[in-house]
Amino acid sequence: MTDLELTQHARTRFSQRSFRECDTSLLLMIGSETHEGFMVLERDYLAFEAEMKKLLERVRHLVGKRIVVESGQIITGYHCRRRATKQLLRKSKEKGVWTC
Repeated sequence: MTDLELTQHARTRFSQRSFRECDTSLLLMIGSETHEGFMVLERDYLAFEAEMKKLLERVRHLVGKRIVVESGQIITGYHCRRRATKQLLRKSKEKGVWTC
């Protein structure tokens, strides 16, 4: 359902009403289906917020963890120490892998 095309009328209305075109995919993803469309209700927002908080907790748990990938396979995983992290980032930057 994300392959929807905006009509010229919709583009005009979006412009007038401070809608961003990129908002449509989010609205379709988290909104409730209504007659001829979708709408984000308060309960949709609260459910999405709760999901994002859970996701952030999971991501926080991953800080400092590393997986080693070789030939399309995960070889191992471990907690990376601060010094090793700096060395890995330095090597990655030298090889052009790190983009920050």
